[in-house]
Amino acid sequence: MAIGQELLNVPMGDMIRQMALAIAEGQVQLDASSIEVAEMMGGLRLIYDEKGNQTFDDSRIFFGFELMTVAEAEAYIAADEAMTGGDKSALTKIINDQKPGAGTTGLIRVPTRLSMLELGFTPTFYQFV
Repeated sequence: MAIGQELLNVPMGDMIRQMALAIAEGQVQLDASSIEVAEMMGGLRLIYDEKGNQTFDDSRIFFGFELMTVAEAEAYIAADEAMTGGDKSALTKIINDQKPGAGTTGLIRVPTRLSMLELGFTPTFYQFV
């Protein structure tokens, strides 16, 4: 039997339905991928380990700084560590190296973390039309 005849033997409705379902499945996979990228660009992505415990993947970057008092800087670092569980030794060293002496304003420069979304990047959501 020729290929043309086999195509004619396939019910048209079934062929269109299968094609539409394949497109819909592809769209779901595209959306899932875009959502994963958006989570990463948001800075903190929730991750579950093999035991079901929640952790975070921190993809924020250091960008710029804020002027803070030592107490504000320590609170900022504690909040950041509580949220991400990351290593705070580098930030603590920066604070300790800048602790103000007598006759200063009491403000220190503390690096701040920003996500890609906060920096103006946006994820791309593709779609079949």
